[in-house]
Amino acid sequence: MVHVFTITLIFLTFGCQSNTDGITVRENDNVQFNKVDMKKMEIYKNISAIDWLKNDTILDINLHEYKLNTKKTNRLVYTTEKYYLLSPNKKYLLDYTSKKNVVMNVATKKKIDVPITEDLASISWIDNQNLIFATITGKIHMMNINGTITTINHILKRDDFPLSDISNFQLVKVQDQFFYLEEDNLMVWNSKTKEKKTLMDSVSTFVLSPNKKYLAVKKLTSIKKQKDWPFGIIEATETLMVMDLFGKIRSTVATAPFITSTCWSEDSTKIAYMVTKSSATEQTELFVSDLKNGHPSMLAVNIPGGVMAWSPSNNKLLINSIYYSQANSEPSPVLYVVTIKS
Repeated sequence: MVHVFTITLIFLTFGCQSNTDGITVRENDNVQFNKVDMKKMEIYKNISAIDWLKNDTILDINLHEYKLNTKKTNRLVYTTEKYYLLSPNKKYLLDYTSKKNVVMNVATKKKIDVPITEDLASISWIDNQNLIFATITGKIHMMNINGTITTINHILKRDDFPLSDISNFQLVKVQDQFFYLEEDNLMVWNSKTKEKKTLMDSVSTFVLSPNKKYLAVKKLTSIKKQKDWPFGIIEATETLMVMDLFGKIRSTVATAPFITSTCWSEDSTKIAYMVTKSSATEQTELFVSDLKNGHPSMLAVNIPGGVMAWSPSNNKLLINSIYYSQANSEPSPVLYVVTIKS
């Protein structure tokens, strides 16, 4: 699993505490329903994580190695405000901005320039050696870690090219198939057959499983409209589903007004996600759904949702969030690390 992280704040104070102020931990009393149990939750104030490096080590937003057990840090490289994307094996880091894009070997710090001058619209790792991305004009490119570029003979069609907000565009590749969003349609294009088709409409996001067999797809499934209201929509419902690469729905994971932070476990057997049932209360609920038995578990409530990532061992979940040290103060980052009982 790879994660894009945008740095917006830089914090230098590190610390950990074991209490869960403001967090309600859900006890799993009903074994028939709750198949995943929380073992513990740790809180690290003033920490934001890009991803896991090892089971006990994260990469923070300042590109420091941060060891959760000892709270010790090791700076990998000096950083300013940028975007980052770790390879699945955590050995390579794509560092990209509007001015310069490089792939860095995390261990040796060796950097390879990305020889593309256009702004990048969507980036994902195909595997541990190769990247795929689009430019804001709709061109698709692949690049290996040595800097060799291959241009794909297919142009993405969207009304908003050139893109003004690259975060709303997605593109992934599995063998000869390219999956992407065309407006709100989930599309697949086959580079061998040149066939292009729609897999699902009304899709807002999708996430490829680490084993590259499934897509977690979030679809807008119902809308209540009011003619007199300026925007027309007063209530919507989202459904999170698991789809295979042929477009067949394998399971329905959740249905709620708002579903965010969808995240596959590294073994592709579990999905973590946040649910907000009402925009009025903004109360969030953290769920983990075990796809083997089809049962979800609500682990905690009142965690402001953010980027999440599973540990390589599949039993820990990091959650980037925020907290307020005082009333009316500026928000500060906080990292929750949830350990799941095996």
